[in-house]
Amino acid sequence: MATISFGGVFTEIDWSVIIDSMMAAERIPLTRLQTKKTDYESKQGAIDALSDAFTSFKSAISSLNSNSTLRSVSVTSSDSDVATATAGSGAYEGTHTVEVNQIAQSHRLVHSAGITHTLDQIGSGAVYSTARNDNSMVGAGQDDATWFTTGANGATYTFQFGEEPAVTVEFAASTDYSLNQVAAMINAEAGYTMAQVVDEGGDTYKLDFTAQYAGEIGEMTQTLDAGDAVDVLNDEEDYTKTDGTDGAAGVFSYTYDGVTRNLSVEAGATLEDLRDRINDDSANPGVTASLIQYSGTYHLVLTGNDTGADYAITINDAETTLPGFDTADYYEAQAAQSAKYRIDGTPPAGTYIVSNSNTITDAVDGLTLSLTGTGTATISLTRNTATLKSAIQTVVNQYNSLYSTIQVLTGYDAETQTGGILQGDAMVQSLLSPVRSLLTGSVAGFDSAVEPYTMGAQIGVEVDRYGEMTFDESAFDAAVEDDYEALVDFIGGVRKGYVSDDYFQYDSALSSTVAGKYEVKVEFDGGGNITGAWFRDEGQGEEDWREAAVEGNTITGSLDTDEQGLQVVVTWDGVSATQTSDVRLMNGFAVALEDAIEEILDTVDGPFKTRLDGYNSAVDELEAKIENMETRLEKKEVILTAKYARLEAALAQMDAFRASFDALFSALESNKNDDN
Repeated sequence: MATISFGGVFTEIDWSVIIDSMMAAERIPLTRLQTKKTDYESKQGAIDALSDAFTSFKSAISSLNSNSTLRSVSVTSSDSDVATATAGSGAYEGTHTVEVNQIAQSHRLVHSAGITHTLDQIGSGAVYSTARNDNSMVGAGQDDATWFTTGANGATYTFQFGEEPAVTVEFAASTDYSLNQVAAMINAEAGYTMAQVVDEGGDTYKLDFTAQYAGEIGEMTQTLDAGDAVDVLNDEEDYTKTDGTDGAAGVFSYTYDGVTRNLSVEAGATLEDLRDRINDDSANPGVTASLIQYSGTYHLVLTGNDTGADYAITINDAETTLPGFDTADYYEAQAAQSAKYRIDGTPPAGTYIVSNSNTITDAVDGLTLSLTGTGTATISLTRNTATLKSAIQTVVNQYNSLYSTIQVLTGYDAETQTGGILQGDAMVQSLLSPVRSLLTGSVAGFDSAVEPYTMGAQIGVEVDRYGEMTFDESAFDAAVEDDYEALVDFIGGVRKGYVSDDYFQYDSALSSTVAGKYEVKVEFDGGGNITGAWFRDEGQGEEDWREAAVEGNTITGSLDTDEQGLQVVVTWDGVSATQTSDVRLMNGFAVALEDAIEEILDTVDGPFKTRLDGYNSAVDELEAKIENMETRLEKKEVILTAKYARLEAALAQMDAFRASFDALFSALESNKNDDN
């Protein structure tokens, strides 16, 4: 029997290979389902990518629609030391004269007395720790005479008051030192006048030590660090020492912006502690405390965070019990005052507009003034179309990127002979149709007999024969020069209205009102009261009039019509029973573009939402089929495995029977031979 090189126990047949081959055939429908599911998922991804591209396009259009882009202006000041300005949405070209009488400033109080060191304790009663060396030198000029002579090893001493920085002085070996020399060496190391020679009277000189900071900080210690002890410096009995006394506790009280704060200050607090207590107060109404140093002393400075006469700092003497910090202990370094200015001769000479702030946002529409000093400055706003031009170019670039994406997704690459994932999808191919219509035809509501610009090509924006958007900057520049206001209205005008008859006046429209050309008809009774009003699209017949709502002399387009919310005010001419007029509602082409893109991106019933819903449903259905088929195939494989296992066992059993029969026949044959 031919041997198959697979590991069956009896047959040496690898049944798994046979089972795998059979299952591979069984899995062909499953593979088709999985391929179809992958295809739908790829289409989902493509639709998501398209949605993102349209969103980017819409964002670029939205930027083009903003007033700050449409009417961007450059601002200059004739004197920046008086006033500067920035332009925002709503700013128009022109010049403005600003006369500043005074600028707003914050209130600033400075503590007059000051202290020598920031860590000196505040409040009356704070006394410095001291030490007096009792080994005196008697006689005129003895402060320069030899006070002691060091030994052969010299001497190194450390002097320290409490936790203050230690002061270490090295005295040379076998050297004479006077009182004045010792004091000078100590002070050089200390960095302040720690030691001084005093004359007690009668030419009796002694060496005094004083702590750097006022307050109870501990008595002075003197320590021999190295060398030989100096008799006059070494022992406690050489000194008379005192500990300092802490400053008094108390309350510091102030009022700012109508809020009073009473801050408790503990005994022994420093000027830094008071500063931090004010700044760290969670209910601080707007006062910043700081320290300033001049003429060798430190002073507490209180500054209001706001400018204007309404924001003065008041020290409350009745509540302030911290010694030395009443109103009289401060001087006013800067008064709290409001800005006073006139703009374009307003208000009349001698009177001023008053503002707590130097930043003025409500004097001129769209203009923010910053007052910097007194005097007169001219603020000039000049047209800046570079921003608008850049925004249009961005829209063009985004459109072309979007167009390219659609071409790749729906087209066919002849070189690679592959189609896009959405090849042949008519919905996707038609998405840019409303955009092209807006660029190749007149924008709804605009009339070339009245408006100079009605088509994108007139301002340099159009779609070429390859389907890409182009921007002719020279055409744009010419349009700017010819009629800038008309250009702005054509690009970004929102619900602009026009009526042809003097007895009619356009009032307003809703965002849902469809831009376009309408006719309006109004009927009057003999007293000039409106008895009925109707709208119809321009050029329609008599049967196409649609009734409008009437309230007084205002007529409004009815709901569920194109003109819904369109309001026109009518004046009776005093004679006619019927009056008519043309009415046009215009949205700039950028506004119309944005509306068109919003419809495409509509998350309720827009084309992307509809298509994704279909793909999602198909994927869900395929996933259910795949799951069912995988379950069936798993069972099938189990059945086949069991089947071939039984076959292997049956063949083994049959082989055992064959061997038994062979043995039986051999025995019979042997017996027969024996009989013969």
